[in-house]
Amino acid sequence: MHLKLPKPLHGWREFVGEVGIIVLGVLIALGAQQAAETFNTHERIAQTRAALDAELSRDLAAFEWRFNPRHCIRSRVVELDRWAKGMAAGEGVKLKKEITPPIYFAINTTVWQASENDAGQMPVETKLNYANMYAAFRSLEEVMRNERDAWDAVSGYKDNKDLTREELHSVRRAIIDFQSDDELLDVFQQRLHSDAAKLGIRPLKHIESGIRPQVVQQHNRELCEPLL
Repeated sequence: MHLKLPKPLHGWREFVGEVGIIVLGVLIALGAQQAAETFNTHERIAQTRAALDAELSRDLAAFEWRFNPRHCIRSRVVELDRWAKGMAAGEGVKLKKEITPPIYFAINTTVWQASENDAGQMPVETKLNYANMYAAFRSLEEVMRNERDAWDAVSGYKDNKDLTREELHSVRRAIIDFQSDDELLDVFQQRLHSDAAKLGIRPLKHIESGIRPQVVQQHNRELCEPLL
């Protein structure tokens, strides 16, 4: 038994041409869809990078704010060390003023945490550079938290002419923390600036603009005034 295929209404040649047009139209539609998806992906990545850059720019400024007055902070720690040793030796030395701790700006990582999916579509090297910076900032945040705790431990002793053994131990431990944390700042500066240069990120200018100028001036002045 032979099956007889029906012939196209206008012949096989025109049929093949019509099918070809349909296939071509489908391919064009798929290509346009792919191009649109690629454009949208690139647009999302660009927006994500802009948000990450803004967050890291502010974080760099927060680090610079702590790093820049370190000469005053170092001098203050040296004075606290002399004061504590004098207390331990029975030489009651009264401080001239309150122990003013530095102002700290928080390290933010919200954008990085919220952009995991879009960050995953970045080139590997770019994503690693961002990941390295945020890892460094997480470590820096721990150092700064430890330093703030150390300042809390030594504050409030302005009027003391002597310290108990426990108080003296607390002050000595805080001084050791100050010294070790200060040594780490050079490491953080080198690492953060190296990674930031790869991403073209610069510190935000005037992170302190949200604070009244008088408060900033008073803070900077008090931070550098001698305690002894």
